Amino acid sequence: MDSFVRTAILVVASAVTSGCGLSAAGIPSVGDEAGAEAAGRAHETDGAANDGRVEEHADATRSLVDGGAHRDVATIEDAHAEAPRASSDAAAPDAHTVDAGVRDARTVDTGHGVDAMDAAPPVYEIVQTAQATGSRTANVATSIGGTRSGDFLAVLVIYSGAASVASVTDDASGGGDTYASASLLSIAPGNCQASEIWYARDLKAGATSVSVTMTAGVTSLWVWVLEASGMRESGGVDNGTDGTGGATNTITAPTVTPTGAPALVVSAVGSCGSIGGISGGNPFTALPAQGGNGAAYYIALTPGTYGPVFGNNNKAWNASVAAFR
Repeated sequence: MDSFVRTAILVVASAVTSGCGLSAAGIPSVGDEAGAEAAGRAHETDGAANDGRVEEHADATRSLVDGGAHRDVATIEDAHAEAPRASSDAAAPDAHTVDAGVRDARTVDTGHGVDAMDAAPPVYEIVQTAQATGSRTANVATSIGGTRSGDFLAVLVIYSGAASVASVTDDASGGGDTYASASLLSIAPGNCQASEIWYARDLKAGATSVSVTMTAGVTSLWVWVLEASGMRESGGVDNGTDGTGGATNTITAPTVTPTGAPALVVSAVGSCGSIGGISGGNPFTALPAQGGNGAAYYIALTPGTYGPVFGNNNKAWNASVAAFR
């Protein structure tokens, strides 16, 4: 094989090899074709006798470069073009996965099938109140409108006499509701009277009478009943306190701090003389006074410390205060 042929073959092989060698970015090298053309020009200087062969081999070189190396480059370019698309397609499901995770983070199961972040805070409402009194008795029944299923009922009791509350019952169907003591017995100085708070949650529907039964007969017995909706169906007292004081013209009852809001704060406040109305600026709502004693409530919508303030006729006093949620 003569030197010219060998040179042409080497040029062709170099062109094919270089055509397949791409940069990291997938761009083909342009030096291969330039080299082939330079080799052709060099052989053209050998003489006229070789012109035909030079042209023939140059054509062959261009044919191989065009048909081989360029095809390889196109194929590799296509492969590189596909790679970013495949990577992008693969990333898309990951983006959806992250989005789903964000949605999952927003969903907090409260046990009632409600998204915690979407759920509105509970709304407490006073459904009804009632009161009753009795003298020289161990039992007082308070008439009320029919209670509603699932509601909350607070029973505020003040009495004079050496006794305490034995039980609270109602006439709801199915055996009545279950009442518990808030364990807030408060006895005024001189034993002129005492106060207690009882309550029931998750009421049955239809109770029309609430009865307070004492451990023994008392001189006087005063009862206030308050039904509220929107409250928890189970649980005890959220926070409670009791207190007493000497003769004063203003009864500042002890305060409670609910663990959250909203909260229902109820109080039974007794005076050894005669209680007055709620003092100006205090947010509590007074229930009708009975026997010189009183009761009050407040629905706290923000965290804080709460207690009622009553006017008084300069006598000793006692109070029981409880917060429920």
